[in-house]
Amino acid sequence: MKKLVSILVIAVMCLALSITAFAEVDFTLPKEKVRHVSYDEVRPGIVVDGQTANVQTPVLATGTTEAFFWGWVALSEDVVSFSYTINNGEAVTPADAVVTPEQAVLDAAKGVAGATTASRFGVKVPVTEGTQLVKIFADFEDGSEVFWIAEVTVGEATDYDPGEEPSEPSEPSEPSEPSEPSEPSNPESGDVSIIFVVVAAALVLTVVAKKKIFA
Repeated sequence: MKKLVSILVIAVMCLALSITAFAEVDFTLPKEKVRHVSYDEVRPGIVVDGQTANVQTPVLATGTTEAFFWGWVALSEDVVSFSYTINNGEAVTPADAVVTPEQAVLDAAKGVAGATTASRFGVKVPVTEGTQLVKIFADFEDGSEVFWIAEVTVGEATDYDPGEEPSEPSEPSEPSEPSEPSEPSNPESGDVSIIFVVVAAALVLTVVAKKKIFA
């Protein structure tokens, strides 16, 4: 029986580890201020050409140390900068990631619903051998919005720790109203209780003693 329980425990642990290692990435984008994204290239070597795999799971040659994400975005307001994270770590903002768009991009953005402007982006992200989760953000005056999520693999694919996405700060709760102080207990009632216990104990001892005498 003990052997069977041990086997079951090991099986459950292996299943939990496999679920953790192969957890699927959510590629859903908010599409609020970033109204449209043209995913053009992941350099070196990848022209996206409308292929979802080239956007979400690009594979770069072994030995590659930097991935360059190139394209343009149609926006509902001016972008301040572009930034990136690796495995949901701290955001990094390259100084040269915002690129002036050519007229063809501006013309194309005019046909995007809700867009009022456009920008080219060229974001350089350091990468290492294996797989890592890269997220590209458009930064605005009042916050950031992710618009490119990619599991980037250099050489052979590997498991990786995606870290934890930063949680939104919770709104402070309203202070609770102070409760009314309870009325002080009557000290006399406590004294009476003690006396009652002592008397009851004395009666019990008396009864026991009498039983022993007349036994």
